[in-house]
Amino acid sequence: MATATTPRKVDIRRGLALEQAEREALEQAGVRASVNVQPIRQSSGNLILRCSESGGGSKEVGHFVGFLPLSGKPFLRNDRVEALGKNFLHRTIFAATVVRFEVFRYRQTFFHTWITLHHVSTENGKQVAKRHSLFRGRYGAIRDSAIVFPSQTGEEDLEVPGFLRAGFEAALGGSRCEGCQHATHFQTAPPVELPTATAKALRIEVL
Repeated sequence: MATATTPRKVDIRRGLALEQAEREALEQAGVRASVNVQPIRQSSGNLILRCSESGGGSKEVGHFVGFLPLSGKPFLRNDRVEALGKNFLHRTIFAATVVRFEVFRYRQTFFHTWITLHHVSTENGKQVAKRHSLFRGRYGAIRDSAIVFPSQTGEEDLEVPGFLRAGFEAALGGSRCEGCQHATHFQTAPPVELPTATAKALRIEVL
């Protein structure tokens, strides 16, 4: 999958590996975003995923995590969270398959992002949680009205692929939302339609 510049230590379960100064700036701004996609076992024995749309921003910094279903694979539940504070929880999602959109924004025009696919798969008769990177980029900036990320190889700069752009823009909007208390920033973003070649490479069945 597409990758721009990345830090040395990367763990898909923990999302973007933010630098200490970036974490401190978020703490000072009172912004908290939960990147966790947690596999949970229901009483029926089925394995599903639980995750939370969360985050917000200030003038100088923002961090937002949101989720979309794959086309034909809707969320099982999607519940608004009436959180007391700002810039934190917005809704809780239960699903068998989700695409996670994470954006860290500093100042107004510089960005990190990581977009990942999480799903429950059956292997040897057992359900397991699987994770795949769809796009990852650091130190992106606005150039000619587009957000571009420098390539690791020094070749052509990268943009978020078209099939992920609506979700990325929704998460970007969340990272720019100062004192965010919105129910969701993803209300108009459509489900993700994986290109056939991507679905085949990841062994994801698409409808």
